[in-house]
This record gives sequence, structure tokens and C-alpha cells, in this order.
Amino acid sequence: MIIAFIGNNGTGKTTIEKEMEMSWLGKMGTNAVKAREENIFELIEKGSKRGNKAKLLSLGCANGNETLTASREIGGEVEIYGIDISRKFLKEAQDRGINTILYDLNKKFPLKTDSFDVIVSDQVIEHLTNVENFIKEAYRVLKPGGYAIISTENLSSWNNLFALLFGYGPPPMHYSDEKIISGIPLLSPNYGKEPTHDYPPHVKLFTYHVLKELFKTHGFQIEKITGGGYYPVPKFLMRTMSKIDPKHSPYITIKVRKPRRNSR
Repeated sequence: MIIAFIGNNGTGKTTIEKEMEMSWLGKMGTNAVKAREENIFELIEKGSKRGNKAKLLSLGCANGNETLTASREIGGEVEIYGIDISRKFLKEAQDRGINTILYDLNKKFPLKTDSFDVIVSDQVIEHLTNVENFIKEAYRVLKPGGYAIISTENLSSWNNLFALLFGYGPPPMHYSDEKIISGIPLLSPNYGKEPTHDYPPHVKLFTYHVLKELFKTHGFQIEKITGGGYYPVPKFLMRTMSKIDPKHSPYITIKVRKPRRNSR
């Protein structure tokens, strides 16, 4: 069994991110991230049905934190590979036993066709300029019957809709390289500050139906869509509400499958 993991690239925390964690809004955001990650790992099919050694590939692996967690969720003997554009984070991942590759995910993946059983992607697709290539390549490298779990920012979350209602930009979107001008100033502690990015900024935000249609367009079967976190409910309700109403969660996670050849 071969697994591809496209991981969360926000592992390296900037000064701004650390300041956000200290505010009540930041704590709510941290809880939403944890709820998102729990929902992602819940979608992973545990173990190898074929009884083979698992091979895990992380595209956007950062320092390997989520990659290693995914490996533990799969269980058994797992050989781990990771691809990222950050040399700094790849060095950390390599030191933790991950086989790493420096690469840009906007380009054709340096991987063989029909190579992987599973792809998991957390907070990567919104950073890419060539989203169509990303989806087509994910389809190409998956084995028939293999599945992908993709998680990203949700444009139609309640906090984004609230900002848009008053004429402001949705908080996750990046508009300026010189200062942060998204979100509502009174509710955004970092509004007006200089942005710091370890990775390219967000260039596209998706909604529940847009994400679903994109993957259907490129041949995937949609199996499940869930949210990640939920504003402004307390921590203990976040996972429940994100599953009840994923269309308005701050994050959306979709599980899709490449059809078997005899099913198309």
C-alpha cells in the first residue's frame, strides 16, 4: 500500500501567528485548526487491506509533524516520503526520518502514474497558482480505487461572510505583500501589520460546492465532505458543528476516490 500525504504547510509559526494565539480570537482559531486535523485523520482508512507495507508520500510536508501523525494513523510499517518548497522545513523533516524532495507542486509531480493508494492534503491547494494541475496530477498518481483527502480554507465560512457583509476582505485572503488588509480591523489584531510568509500567500479560496465540482470535473468520485472547526462556538462543540454544517466552517475537507478502471 502506498500513501501520498500533502501536508499542512503552516508548521513554522511567525511572530504574528504567535501573537494571534495569545488573543481569544487566536485561541478560537487554534481550536478550529485542531478540530480540522482531527477530522482529517478520522477520514484515513486505518491499516492496509492488502497487508502490504505502506508507503507514505507527503506533498507539502513542512517539518513532517502531520506526516508522522498520518503514518501512525495508518498503522503498521510505513515508509515515508515528503515533498516541499521550503529547504528549512525539509531539513527538519529529513532529520525526523522522512525521505524528502525539494519541489514546486504547481508543476507536474515527479511521481509515477498509478503509484499511490492515498493522498492527504492539508492547507496547500489555496497557495497554488495552478490548481487544475494539482488536481489532475493527484488523479494521475493515485492507483485506481485510491482516495485523496484534501483540506483547505472555506470562503463561505461565517467569519468570512461577516467580513464581506461589511465590505471587508475575508481574513484568510492575502491582498498585499506590504501589510495585512483582510478581515475586520476591530476583530483582526494583525490588521495593518507587515505580513510574514514562510510559503507563498493564499491565491484562491474555495467553497463547499466549488471544491466538490472541481474534483468531479477531473474524474474523482466524491465520498464525503466535512468541515474543520466552527465559529464562534466553544471548543467542545467545534467538531460536531463542523460536521453538521461544513458549508460554513472555517475549513472544508473533502474525501474523493479515483474510480477503478472497470467502474468508469
